[in-house]
Parts: sequence; structure tokens; C-alpha cells
Amino acid sequence: PIIPWELPADPEIKKIELQRKRPPFTIIENAIIEDPNISKHGIIVYLVLCKHADKDGHDCFPSLRSIQKEARTARASVVEAIDELVKEGYITKTQRKNPDNPKVFTSNLYTINQQYDYKPNREKKPNDKDGPEKDRGTPNQGGGGA
Repeated sequence: PIIPWELPADPEIKKIELQRKRPPFTIIENAIIEDPNISKHGIIVYLVLCKHADKDGHDCFPSLRSIQKEARTARASVVEAIDELVKEGYITKTQRKNPDNPKVFTSNLYTINQQYDYKPNREKKPNDKDGPEKDRGTPNQGGGGA
């Protein structure tokens, strides 16, 4: 999901930004951060996929190794996170095959699904691995607070 932006006035910076052909930041929807069914690994993997998305912000095909490196987590965590994102409807995963040899798989195609109809009243799954955030009390009780 990319927002239109203007290039900087400095010609050297402009040259670098034109080479990138996209803004130097990634935007994700709040829904995925607020969704109690998405683990911390799910959020970071989603962020990495959005970073790699095409100019329309929908399709990308990074390797598991690339996702793992950028998410700074184990391969198994990436695979679990992708499965979680597919199950919850945030992405669609399409296994692609080599057109010359249909027995050989190429990279997966990930399509980022927009979540404008997010319903914030979803409950946490009972077997959640991350668990609920601990209540640290109010600032007057020695807790964190805002």
C-alpha cells in the first residue's frame, strides 16, 4: 500500500529515490496490528511482504530466505506466520511452477488483501503463543501507562 509522494529537491537524493522508484518507507494497515489473532511474527512477515509489494501494493514474490533475513526470525516462524496470514485472510499465497517444467516450483506469489472491513471485536484464540499483554497497572500504581 503506497501513498503518492514528492521527490526531494536535492538532485543527488532525487537520483537515489528515482532508482528506488518507490518511497523509502512501508505503510501497513492498523487492522493487522490490532488483530489479536496475528502473532508478532505474523505482523513482521506482513510488513516485509508489504515492503516487497509491487507499485500497486498487492503482489510480491520474495524468497523464504529473504523474508527470514528481513524479519530476523527462524524459517519455521516465517512459514508459520505465512500460514497464519493466509488463514486470517490478510494474504493469498499462490505456488508457482516453472512453465518449462511443471514439476519444478518457482517462488511463491503473495497477494496482499486489503482489510477495510476489519472487525475489532474478535477474541484471542485460547492457544495463542504470544499470550495477552500483561497488565502493568496505571502510572499511579507503578505501572507503565502512556
